[in-house]
Amino acid sequence: MSNVGAFTLSGGAISGNTAVASGGGVYLSAARADMTGGVIENNTVSDDSGGGVFVDEASAFGMNGGRIAGNAAGSGGGGVFVWSGDGGSGAFTLSGGTIRGNCAPCGGGVYVEDEATFALSSAPVIDGNTRDGSAPDNVYLYGDGVISVAGALSCDPIGVSTQRKPGLEDGFVTITRGLSEKGGDIGRFRSDDADCAVGLNAAGTEAVLGGVIRHSATGYEGVCDGAGHGITVAVTEPTSGYAVRYGTTAGSCELEKCPTYAEAGVYTVYYRVTANGHIPATGSAQVALTPVPAPEPERRPEIVIKGDYTLLTTATRVGKTSLGIGWTPLEGADGYDVFFTKCGKKRVFQMIESVPAGAANDCTVTGLKKGTAYKAYVMAWRMENGQKAYISSASPTVHAIAGGLNARYCNAKGVRVRSKVLSVKVGRRKKLRASVKGSVKGKKVLRHARKLRYFSSDTGVAVVDGKGRVKGVAPGTCTIYAVANNGASAAVTVNVTGGSAGTAKRGK
Repeated sequence: MSNVGAFTLSGGAISGNTAVASGGGVYLSAARADMTGGVIENNTVSDDSGGGVFVDEASAFGMNGGRIAGNAAGSGGGGVFVWSGDGGSGAFTLSGGTIRGNCAPCGGGVYVEDEATFALSSAPVIDGNTRDGSAPDNVYLYGDGVISVAGALSCDPIGVSTQRKPGLEDGFVTITRGLSEKGGDIGRFRSDDADCAVGLNAAGTEAVLGGVIRHSATGYEGVCDGAGHGITVAVTEPTSGYAVRYGTTAGSCELEKCPTYAEAGVYTVYYRVTANGHIPATGSAQVALTPVPAPEPERRPEIVIKGDYTLLTTATRVGKTSLGIGWTPLEGADGYDVFFTKCGKKRVFQMIESVPAGAANDCTVTGLKKGTAYKAYVMAWRMENGQKAYISSASPTVHAIAGGLNARYCNAKGVRVRSKVLSVKVGRRKKLRASVKGSVKGKKVLRHARKLRYFSSDTGVAVVDGKGRVKGVAPGTCTIYAVANNGASAAVTVNVTGGSAGTAKRGK
């Protein structure tokens, strides 16, 4: 239709037509057409544009009803092509109806030329249109072509693509005119180009097409190690010319450096990525820090004490005013503490020395008063979780005279036993015969405890009482020690034979 012609399509169908040049279904040149109903479908232009409708120079097409569907064009505008040229601009006003399932190399649904008018309002449907039958291509804006928002929009989002491409150098491409004036919002538009997205211009008045910022963020999860930890933001598109800002709330991304955290807790860090010609991108990631776990309690092998003593101690004369304190080592001990004081009931022991294991198992106490009696004991210890822990009980207390003697007493020189080997049956008793020899003839041996004390190296084999009577407990061998006041001792090997302790007869 040309030369100021006009028609209205309110019903019926314009269908199945073909053309080599423009306008497979309807061609308007200096004419006007209005569509309130009916269908324009399955029309084809093989070599040119406007498979359904071609709106040429100085022409107008209004649509508020009906359907334009299934049309195809060999160039642009599978559904509707709106042209502009030296003779004027075409205008397409769309307020209703459906444009769906049309196809063209560009502008599968609607193609809008550089200075042509595409006025949009109300709730039309433009969807399912494609470029070459595959990629979405609903509205295509060539050059500076835009969508004029003529009234409030209530349509579903309409896909838009553009001939101009946004980017770092060219900036955004504006796709609407009058959006804010008509109360529209960018939610009514989306990008058909996977590399672009729809956003608002800096003034917040018009919809623009911008490049997509492709980004990702990695949080941090671990234990508190004294260092500050934040998130890592990676931007893969664009590869340069972008800026990342951070914040602790979604709307406050103004920090140039990512905040970091060192104390236990879960922290959300927000970020915003901007680049010229690209729609800003936002995201967040978390920093999760847990307290340093408490160290596992130190589990050292248990020290098994089989005897009725932990270790044995001696106190011997070193000089006129000195005493040497010695002890038997205990396997598994880390050290030994020596406690010492004058003899007497009211005297309080003081730790005088701590000796690490591996050193000599003795120490010397100097500055003593000659002829005065002193007493000592030793406790073995080891470290458990950073703390000193004593092992079982203290050694038997030993008593000795500094210098070896005083006016009445002397220290023991040694202990004699009648037999160094003793055999006893399970459940039976035998007397161990022992005596103490003094270090000075004619003086009594110091006796601040029992004259002789008896100890078993393994009470599971044999036990001994304070009078030296040995009782067999179970078959085996152990050692019985007869110990004088100053720790001088003699050892007797005890062999226990017979049945188990549970079946043996008790001795008298």
